[in-house]
Amino acid sequence: MGTFSSRFVDDEDASSGRPECYGDPDYYDITNDVCRQCRFKGTCRLKVGALDREQRRASVPNTAHVTPTASPGGVYRSNAKGRVFEDPGKDESFTSVLAYNAGLNAVTTMSETLTEALAQIPRKKYPSLRRRPIE
Repeated sequence: MGTFSSRFVDDEDASSGRPECYGDPDYYDITNDVCRQCRFKGTCRLKVGALDREQRRASVPNTAHVTPTASPGGVYRSNAKGRVFEDPGKDESFTSVLAYNAGLNAVTTMSETLTEALAQIPRKKYPSLRRRPIE
C-alpha cells in the first residue's frame, strides 16, 4: 500500500513518532497548545472521533425489534418516532378517529414545514455597539 494508507494503520511502533496520548479521547483537546502544535493532530482527531461514534452507538439501545407496550389506561407507546397511541373510546367510530388522526398529522406536517422554512431565512448581524454611524 502507499504512504497515505500507512499513516492510518494502528501500529504500536515507537519509530512512528506518535506521542503516547495519540487517539486518547481523555487527552485530546484541540484548544490546548500542545495538541495544536502536534504533527499528528489531524489523524488523532479522526481516531478520537471514531472512538466517540463507537461509544455513542454502543450506548444507544437498538429499538428496531421492540414491540409497543401497553399501559393500564389503554395508552400504547411506540418506539417508532416516539409516537403514542391510545385505544378509541366506546363512542368513537372509525371515521371520527380517522378525522382526528388526519387533523393531527396535517397540523404536525404544517408546523414542521413552517419551522424548516423559518430556519432558511438569513439572520442579520448585529451592528457594532462601539461605532455608530454619524447621521
